[in-house]
Amino acid sequence: MGTLSVDKLVKTSAGASEFTLPAADGTANQVMQTDGSGQLSFATISSDPTMGGDLSGAASNAQIVPNAVTLAEMAGLARGNIIVGDASGDPSALALGTSTYLLTSDGSDAAWAAAPSSMALTELRGYRVRPFFQWGSNTTIILNSGFRYMHEGTTTQMVYGEDVTYTKTGTTASVWYYLYLDDSAIVTAGNAIITAAQLTESTTAPTFNSTKQTWYNGDDRCIFAWRNDSSGNIWNFINPHTAGIINDAYLMGSNFNSSYIELFVNNSGTTQSTAWTSSPLAATTVPAPVGPNGFCTGAAVAFAGGHSTIYFAGPGATQDRDNYAAGSNWHVSVPLDSSRNVRWRTDYSHSSYTHLCSCFGWVPSESM
Repeated sequence: MGTLSVDKLVKTSAGASEFTLPAADGTANQVMQTDGSGQLSFATISSDPTMGGDLSGAASNAQIVPNAVTLAEMAGLARGNIIVGDASGDPSALALGTSTYLLTSDGSDAAWAAAPSSMALTELRGYRVRPFFQWGSNTTIILNSGFRYMHEGTTTQMVYGEDVTYTKTGTTASVWYYLYLDDSAIVTAGNAIITAAQLTESTTAPTFNSTKQTWYNGDDRCIFAWRNDSSGNIWNFINPHTAGIINDAYLMGSNFNSSYIELFVNNSGTTQSTAWTSSPLAATTVPAPVGPNGFCTGAAVAFAGGHSTIYFAGPGATQDRDNYAAGSNWHVSVPLDSSRNVRWRTDYSHSSYTHLCSCFGWVPSESM
């Protein structure tokens, strides 16, 4: 076979480059390369080249440049899923948990689970900021200032409002009416803002819902109660915080006018021992159900008298709860039992003295 010996290669087209061949043969597995000026040579291919772009280091140990990976480089992830490490140390997607579930851990893996019974969920359910309920007119009640309630009707949500005036519709005389968060109206409105349109009334007293930890009538949550007078008008009342009469954070309906105040003890000039006495309040004075586990747990009491100190006790109790000097005209929140009784005694037995105790408001359950 013949041999062709040349020092250069020239492409035949006009103006084409010419390429100078290397003087010696390269070694095994080398490739021919150009210097860009027509000079050819043999070169060894790197077995571990340096990376560029979003990678750094040699090919055998390439690293992703910090902050180079964005959502565009990631695979699709379902809404609400969370990326977690699996048992092999690999990333995996944790699917969205059931509504109200909590993200928990068993010490090895993360998982969604129902809230444990040991958590104080009753405090969350009972959480609220009450308004100051104010008599507005014969037909209106004003929910003064901002308020917030955890409402658990057909849906569970925190609802709120501010300075709402509610106009009653019921005109039945001498009847207690209960003010409720209207669940159906809240659902229809589709938001958490409470206006007068999301309130309703009923002569049906609420019952305590142990699951929701507050007072409901069906899906409607009870937040207040008022009584119509003999003419079907709302009995005029003044909130104690506004009037500066009682310093009691749980008192809602109090300082009612003279048509409401009940003088439930009138021992003027009579004889009474130092024994504990149960004095019942009229059903017209406090809303049902009454008692330690009731909707109304106590009464706002004013008293006066002479010759002795008056003591009040808890329902059915025989120990002193509070004591007030005679004639001091104190106002106090007194517990009631389920029969609307106030238990009281004096520390001095006398054949002729005066004790006057009047109820002019009621104390609601702390669960309201």
